[in-house]
Amino acid sequence: MAAAVLFVWSCATGFLIADERDMEAEDPEAWATLLEEEAALMAELEELMSPWFSEIVIHTGVGFQENILRGSGIERDGWAHLMGGEGFWSYKSAQQRQWILFASAEAVRFPEVDDAQDEILAFAMTRWEQPLFGDLRGSLGATFSYSQQPFDLASDELEVVPETVRVRTLRSEAGLSHPLGDLLELAWRGGAVRTFHQFSVDDYTEAYSRIGVEANPSGSTWSLALGIEGGMRWFDSRSSRDTDGRLTPGRTLRYERAHLYLEGRWRPDADRRWTSRLRTTTGIRHDNGDGYFDYRRRQVSFSQEFRAEHGTLRASIGLSDFKYDHQTVAPADDRAHQWRDWDARLEWDWRVHPRGTLRWTGSWERLTSRREHEAFRSRFAGLTFRWEI
Repeated sequence: MAAAVLFVWSCATGFLIADERDMEAEDPEAWATLLEEEAALMAELEELMSPWFSEIVIHTGVGFQENILRGSGIERDGWAHLMGGEGFWSYKSAQQRQWILFASAEAVRFPEVDDAQDEILAFAMTRWEQPLFGDLRGSLGATFSYSQQPFDLASDELEVVPETVRVRTLRSEAGLSHPLGDLLELAWRGGAVRTFHQFSVDDYTEAYSRIGVEANPSGSTWSLALGIEGGMRWFDSRSSRDTDGRLTPGRTLRYERAHLYLEGRWRPDADRRWTSRLRTTTGIRHDNGDGYFDYRRRQVSFSQEFRAEHGTLRASIGLSDFKYDHQTVAPADDRAHQWRDWDARLEWDWRVHPRGTLRWTGSWERLTSRREHEAFRSRFAGLTFRWEI
């Protein structure tokens, strides 16, 4: 694109130099128009060749949400007001160094629901990538997130059940990647996570590492990734439990986790308007006590995206299944504790203006559990207007 603009601009400049005096004398209006077109071409060329890119989007809208909160069975239905924004900035040098900064924030209010607390979500991410030596690339990144949401499942260790839960999370990460021939790429990621709750019993520190191989043949319509991730989490003050679920004072909770993942992407058409993604994971978790928090986890998700000239349609569906090795449903019910979470989402963006987009969102989630008080259901539909600044 930059080469094409440069070619057009050079041709226009050549004709302009040849005939500038005659045109200025014979048709001043045409001369002024040509100068304006030249300035526009120069501005477009500078933008395309600039290593900097930025985009800011604000949005507002309305929606309707239906929730049944876990732990209480309280049903909360009502209209919601949504407002927020997001920004994206990036820099890419000729030496293939790249810097990215992304930030977003959203607030949701429920004016018609009694005692409903506002929901706030904020997120910021930055990452730096650059070649190290040979084909080896390295990256450093950091993220910060803040959430304020209704409290939906009481902890046995809290004396007072709060109306909302506020969580701040910090994450730092480093990565390395290296191609293995023309077909494969080997990648490693490792990092640390630290959370801060309004109740210190939930605070924890986590370290994790992930290594995987991705196959993405040049010119092909598919890619395949396979990898393994493991981590360890230390709670500041939460106590571990015995197999009957009783607290064991003097021993803070710690657990290790590991999971395998397989992900495939497929873009069947030459224009890459269609994108399909299938991901499946299986994992385990072990605690440092008698195994009360041990579980086996299976997850599968599928998403489909279609990009048209004036809009984008996205759809996804997922299933998570958790089965605990030592927890039972209740003292009088010795069945193993198990729960499943189904979720689906449909999103449609329709560009109604070069800078304006209407977005319709519909989501559905249902959690079923052998413990009835953990059951959860949520449905949401909303329409927002997004404007690029």
